[in-house]
Amino acid sequence: MTRYVTSTMVSFGVLALVATWYANRNRTGPVGTFFTVIGRTALSCYVLQNLLASIVFYDWGFGLSRRLSEENLNWVTVIVWALLSLILFGFAWLCLRFFG
Repeated sequence: MTRYVTSTMVSFGVLALVATWYANRNRTGPVGTFFTVIGRTALSCYVLQNLLASIVFYDWGFGLSRRLSEENLNWVTVIVWALLSLILFGFAWLCLRFFG
């Protein structure tokens, strides 16, 4: 029970800090622009992220989770997540350029 309450409180606290940070600024900067682009295409990015990660990790795709050892899988997962995040940003940016 404590784990669920604590994680919820921490997530709301982080959300409040980020909201306060951006509410008191005149411009968003590069990080804010990155998240704005992702936020405007959130549903498309969510679906594409699940599809691409499934292709990379599941057996019907590349099957990466079965081919790596336990200790390497954690690092590879973080690297794949970072690469997928960049791909999703490019996808979102292109979508907004063509479909406003």
